[in-house]
Amino acid sequence: MESYLQLRSGPESVTCNKKRNENVATSISKRVEKRRMALRAAGLRPVQIWLPDTRRPGFADECRRQSLAVAASDRSDPDLGNLLDEVLAESGEDDA
Repeated sequence: MESYLQLRSGPESVTCNKKRNENVATSISKRVEKRRMALRAAGLRPVQIWLPDTRRPGFADECRRQSLAVAASDRSDPDLGNLLDEVLAESGEDDA
């Protein structure tokens, strides 16, 4: 059985599990690559999406500010209600 303990001289005197961690990382990398290849073979492709950080301080305040601005804009547009009614009627979901 091969030892994973290596002794060295100098400030770093002991390194444990170095080879073992490298093998684990390689194994994970191979599994991830295999999964990605399978997804690509199924006709899918990876997409990265960046979203606002909802945990950031001030996020909720900024959401409120923007929603109030949109609501004020909607109230000042007399044609918006008519447009929304037309779209609803065309969608066939007008229950009124």
